[in-house]
This record gives sequence, C-alpha cells and structure tokens, in this order.
Amino acid sequence: MIDADNGTHTFAFVAPDGHFVDGNMTIVANKCTYIILNEDQFSTAKTNYGSNKGRLTFIRTRLPMGNTLVYVNNSLIGTLVDPPFHAIYGVADNGKNLIVDLPPGTYLYKAADIADNVQWTGNVTVSPNSFTMIKF
Repeated sequence: MIDADNGTHTFAFVAPDGHFVDGNMTIVANKCTYIILNEDQFSTAKTNYGSNKGRLTFIRTRLPMGNTLVYVNNSLIGTLVDPPFHAIYGVADNGKNLIVDLPPGTYLYKAADIADNVQWTGNVTVSPNSFTMIKF
C-alpha cells in the first residue's frame, strides 16, 4: 500500500524481463484506489523500461528460405535458420527470430539468403522503450 496525494499520478510496473505497463491513475481523498494487471497487459511492444533502448526483432515469413545472415550497421547480429516459423514478439527462439536492443537512432539493416540469392536492405529508426519488427 502506498499513500498518495489527491490528483493524477504516473505509474510504471516493470517485469523482470524488461516488459512494462505504464499509465496514469487518479487518486481521490478517502477512497481506496487499486490496479489489477493481467499478464497480457505487459505489452510486448514496451521493453527496456528506463534503459532508453528500443528492441529490434527480425523474423522470417517467406517460404522456402535458406539460412539468412542478418546485419545491423554492417555488423553480423546472427542467422535466421531453416525451417522458418513465425516467432513471438521479443523472444529469441532458436534462430527463428533475432533480437537486438539498441540505443535510439536510425540503423541500416541487411539480410542475405545466400542459398536462394535473395537480399533485403533498409533503414529502421529505433525509439526509446519501443519494439520494431522486420519481416523477411
């Protein structure tokens, strides 16, 4: 229990994995105010609370597809491996998706499926406490 003055207050509840729920609540004198949170309210779109980083996730949706090397700013971050599956947002899943947490900014990404001679490139802007997914 927390004592608070009348008025609107900002709150944030942070899970151990960095996902969070935040918002505002209004406190009224002589009234009990409480918040009930369900697991699904910890948005996968909100991570790294207080770290000023954003999460960038790469997933594969194309069939068929060979192993795919993924680069951010010309640095290899990993390989998406066969067989492709849709992955859960923000969860590293045995090569089915790749996750990198980055400071705010704009980044060049490149993915190369060498076996099928297919390549994807682009720029992505990462914002603090955000989630961005790029599909190949």
